[in-house]
Amino acid sequence: MMEERKAPTRIVLLGAGHAHHYALAHLQEYADSGCAVTVIVDGPFWYSGMATGILGGCYAPEDAQIDVASLTIRGGGNVISGRASAIDAQRQVVHLGDGRVVPYDLLSLGIGSQAQIDVPQSDLTRSFAVKPLARLWDLRCLLEQLVAERGSEPVRVVVIGGGASACEAAANAHALISSRGGCAKVILIAGQDWLMDLPARVRRRLAADFARRGLRVEHEQALGCTAEGVAMSGRPAIPYDAVVIATGLQPSPLADTSGLLVDEQGALLVDDRLRSLGDPRIFGGGDCITIAGHPLPRLGVFAVRQGPVLHHNLIAAASGAGLRSYGPQRRWLSILNLGERMGLATWGPFSWYGHGAWLLKDRIDRAFIRRYRA
Repeated sequence: MMEERKAPTRIVLLGAGHAHHYALAHLQEYADSGCAVTVIVDGPFWYSGMATGILGGCYAPEDAQIDVASLTIRGGGNVISGRASAIDAQRQVVHLGDGRVVPYDLLSLGIGSQAQIDVPQSDLTRSFAVKPLARLWDLRCLLEQLVAERGSEPVRVVVIGGGASACEAAANAHALISSRGGCAKVILIAGQDWLMDLPARVRRRLAADFARRGLRVEHEQALGCTAEGVAMSGRPAIPYDAVVIATGLQPSPLADTSGLLVDEQGALLVDDRLRSLGDPRIFGGGDCITIAGHPLPRLGVFAVRQGPVLHHNLIAAASGAGLRSYGPQRRWLSILNLGERMGLATWGPFSWYGHGAWLLKDRIDRAFIRRYRA
């Protein structure tokens, strides 16, 4: 009598965020463990580490993209092109926007974050959020067009936000316009909490660099964007040709709208094994999760470190083996791309500024892309 073969465990990787890339590069291990992997993606992966470099003119869009479908097929996985609209945890299916339904035995979320729009807007044609990342390529195309049309007339860009992404966007917009022969008029509305996670001496160094370039920093709050300009309290509206919204990130709303257990911001709540507190069949990593009791900044460095743990735990959960715990690093290297092939690197209390910091970032980013090219 022939022995009945056990059906493979169906593992669905929803999204191709940083936390899923390790799994995508090791798909053969799932097949070896009796699992069948399906990846749901809605296009190529845009690497956030190079996004502002695209805006600044250092990279072409294809330099910062990973063809997730090709990577998955090469590893023996199945690819479904589409965007999830809901997760039905009771029926263990993912609903796609076009009506298709994808069943799973284990599900992992790597769907990232989206821009948090805190500023009212009435003119969306000239407004660019920092996510989705493709919008920074759209902004670059607009700025290059304006430079070509205006000659020596100023190209006006207003960036709203006081964090690292806002500083990178402002510096690279200025660098792009200048490198194309235009007259850059870039204003960063940073508020009172400008880069408060950095030491004061680092903020002073960056302020001096911006002043040298003619890049203006306003420590006020933006009240809203209209066709006439960006409004600030007690000031005339600042006119612009393009406005960049970089006021923060928030998790994808999918986990929340699907009724999964989430935190106050809508991120999937997981334990230190990256397993959902509300459903042991669901895992996740990156910007779309919060580790209960240990919230982390929404930075790719954490998602990348979560990748091997998430990969191991999905295979272990399928076989009934023990799960590993993820321990976030206490310090991490952060390098801002400040345009003009200059960078600002920080690691704990240490920092350095200059072309060398940019070269190090460029080397790290290009190595990441090469690692996952099919």
